[in-house]
Amino acid sequence: MSLQALCAVLEYEICDNNDVKMQIITTLQSTSRGKRMYADLCERQIQLRELVRSFILFLTNLIL
Repeated sequence: MSLQALCAVLEYEICDNNDVKMQIITTLQSTSRGKRMYADLCERQIQLRELVRSFILFLTNLIL
């Protein structure tokens, strides 16, 4: 499986098995390119969580 496919499995939450997720992360971190791809994925997830948090706060303020 390609590094892109492994990242997609994590990003789109295709797999819900934590052992498999950890194996994918370990595989990605075994190469410099995979490490960069995983770091980029983590950064996107952090940004998405922050966006969702901000949106929820915005909606809460509209309601109150």
